[in-house]
Amino acid sequence: MMFLVPAALILILLSIVMIWIWQTRIAMRAFAQAHGLTYVNKQALFFNTGEIQGTVNGAKFFMGKLSADHAPEQDERDLSYRKYLSMHIAVDGMPFKMIIEMRGSASADYVIETKRNQTVTPAIKTGDADFDSRFLVFGQEKEVLPWLTPERRKALSVILSKGTCVVAKGGFMISMSETRQTVQGLEEVFTHLTEAQKGFETY
Repeated sequence: MMFLVPAALILILLSIVMIWIWQTRIAMRAFAQAHGLTYVNKQALFFNTGEIQGTVNGAKFFMGKLSADHAPEQDERDLSYRKYLSMHIAVDGMPFKMIIEMRGSASADYVIETKRNQTVTPAIKTGDADFDSRFLVFGQEKEVLPWLTPERRKALSVILSKGTCVVAKGGFMISMSETRQTVQGLEEVFTHLTEAQKGFETY
């Protein structure tokens, strides 16, 4: 009998999580339809939220759990990045392998900290003392430094200052929990990303 109580509790907890994930799937499907995007759920598993794909303002858009294909410079052996949902919108001309996050931000620790620990890659110094004191930059110097002009550093300082958005995989990315997401919550994240992308078009 003593084993039945923990087993029942586990089933209850799993059921709750499944409901929360199901709520996210419903929200993602409605969000995709509202913006003319494609919602895809190839696996159709209870614990799989699916993906949203398409273009927004002419830029490639993706939302879903990160995979080895979408994770910025991630080691395929490390599955920690699969715990989160991410929204990503591409920025034309942005270096694909460049990663920028605000120092002390937890928004992309599961991606960037893992990358840093695996490769022990030092952050790139841009020569801008204020920017370097606030942000961590990773990538190939020969691509990153010429691209990070004073105007772009200034724009990124504003866009990334809230600590919720990072630069990765050639665009802006925001990560979130995979459970209990609502259409309103997704719209707020979407607005943040699209405003960042639009504000960066002139640079």
